[in-house]
Amino acid sequence: MSYHHHDMTNTVRHRRFDQNLQPVTANGFRCCEDIFNQLENYEGYFEVRQRARKKADQDVFQQTVYCIIANLVLSALGNPESGVRITRSHSRLGTKDRYRTPVLGKTFPKVIDLMTMPEMAFLSQQKAEASTKSDREQTIIHPTQRIRTRLVEYDLDADDFGPGEFPEVIILKGKKGGFFEKSGVEQYEDTDLTNQMRSDVLKINEWLVSMEIDAATDEISAEINTNNRKLRRYFTRGDLTFGSGGRLFGGFWLEMSKKDRGEYLRLDDEPICTLDFVNLAPSILYAMEGRTLPEGDAYTLPGYERYRSGVKTIFSTMTFTDEPLKRFPKGVKKEFENNHRLHWITAAIKDKHQAIFHLLNSQIGHQIQKTESDIIIKALLTAMKEDISCLPVHDALLFAKSKKEQGIRIMSHAFKEVTGSVGAIKEE
Repeated sequence: MSYHHHDMTNTVRHRRFDQNLQPVTANGFRCCEDIFNQLENYEGYFEVRQRARKKADQDVFQQTVYCIIANLVLSALGNPESGVRITRSHSRLGTKDRYRTPVLGKTFPKVIDLMTMPEMAFLSQQKAEASTKSDREQTIIHPTQRIRTRLVEYDLDADDFGPGEFPEVIILKGKKGGFFEKSGVEQYEDTDLTNQMRSDVLKINEWLVSMEIDAATDEISAEINTNNRKLRRYFTRGDLTFGSGGRLFGGFWLEMSKKDRGEYLRLDDEPICTLDFVNLAPSILYAMEGRTLPEGDAYTLPGYERYRSGVKTIFSTMTFTDEPLKRFPKGVKKEFENNHRLHWITAAIKDKHQAIFHLLNSQIGHQIQKTESDIIIKALLTAMKEDISCLPVHDALLFAKSKKEQGIRIMSHAFKEVTGSVGAIKEE
């Protein structure tokens, strides 16, 4: 959102409309059902509709109403000034798009209008002027008093709502940028591969929803929604072979700091341990070449033993560049001595890792991430089969403390299955 400097102070941040939001607890459902029934009765009484909806349309109508209510309730629980930004634009609402829930279909504005009718008055809206400009104003909807009274009546809080079914869990980001850049998503045709990957993620999500996971403190639970457990797999670079990226994003535990996870996260009522692959990127590169990793730590270089973390960052950066590095990656220079030169360190890396050095400086990092993410998926599916709770954190896995040995076995097995080589695992 772009703000003009002069009015920055009194600009209220409106929430973005969340198309995936649905009730997830009994209280949330009761509130949504109550309002939904009133809307249906109103339609019947005022004969708003000429004929009954078909079953499929009826389901979408209900999903839409529940989603709008969920967004209004979260808004009402937050800043009283702020509302929710929506789009009423027909050109944006009608198009076929695998990343969009049925909520944002052609009838979305009609449902919004129905909920603003004076007899209903569940929301008020400030309509935006129609415009084709990219920074056009969006319509803002606000919860009314009739929503606020229900917060008390149904004893609602943010945890009563969470993601419903994601419309798509295999997400292909555009050509530009990595995970965090605003590059859009690309449409793609389904293949056996995408169908298999999707079914794996959906299976994992179903398992996560039923898992016993808690955050053992109220401060944390107030900030995070422990119902947010569903993951999506993000592939990058518009690569239609799905060979780039593939990391899992989504679960609430990913938003917690490492420290908080260690202190407060409980799996099956136990504290957790974090299991990590040792030297993961180098191990994968050696496996690609069918070679074994040299003895000892891959990032400990002769003469630079004290600068391991700087070396690791440089190595990792070299997997994402197109050509040899000309300067230290951002913020890394200070990890070395003033007189250290970058080419000394890259030469030491080359010395130690001659077998794979030719793979560096070629953007191979995207492929490494794909392999990492395949290993994590494999490990999750195995843990699920064995009924051992576990959560992914990018390239590590969290297990209950008592399941540490099983965790190590599951992860070693997954590494071997995916890469054909042996990988080492340590507790963080």
